[in-house]
Amino acid sequence: MSPGPDFALVTRFAIPHGWRIGLRAFAGVALGVGVDSTAAIAGVGIVVVALSWPFRAVSCVDSC
Repeated sequence: MSPGPDFALVTRFAIPHGWRIGLRAFAGVALGVGVDSTAAIAGVGIVVVALSWPFRAVSCVDSC
């Protein structure tokens, strides 16, 4: 696994400005990932509620 853009961003701030600014950059990245993940999970929930047949199909398969 190679370093990605998040690593590059944190490193870009941490090297010239110190570990405290790097920690703030890391916190921003972590917050962004959390918001993005929450939005994705909520989107899946909305699709399941809007289209009830996939939910019923999964429930039927699960109960068998």
